[in-house]
Amino acid sequence: MGHGLSTALQISALWVLFNQTMEKDLSLCERLTWINEASMQYFSDGSFGAAISFDIIFNQQTISLCSAGISKILHIHNNSLRTLTVLGLFLGINRDEKYEEVCIPIKQNDSFFFLTDGLYDEFIEKDHQDLNDFSRFMDRLREIAERKDLTDDATALGIYIKSK
Repeated sequence: MGHGLSTALQISALWVLFNQTMEKDLSLCERLTWINEASMQYFSDGSFGAAISFDIIFNQQTISLCSAGISKILHIHNNSLRTLTVLGLFLGINRDEKYEEVCIPIKQNDSFFFLTDGLYDEFIEKDHQDLNDFSRFMDRLREIAERKDLTDDATALGIYIKSK
């Protein structure tokens, strides 16, 4: 998206649109499609937004993901770090964009990490296969995010699937 006043207004508009979809009977990807179409008026030439929508369905032991520009999700499964790819065009670029849902089985002790590109790009520069623990992983992300030399945003959401 960017930085500054116009970005703040766009984020506010997206917040309202996301909240409005919660009152509608829509699937994850239908929500992003609706938000994308409704948000077109808030993005000027060259600006766009990134979003990820997900549902964790514990009784089915799955996570469903739908992405608008956040295509790489990090997943710790069976003590091994892997990158999941969830494709979808950024919000505000193509009014007719359709999004696809990816459904992944989850197990106890799985972790998912949703990173902005500024943090993801810094993170993948080094080998992090030793990070198979949620707390250590979050500590490493925090170290990167707090560096003074970063030039892009560095935001992460980590989810740990605990035991029953």
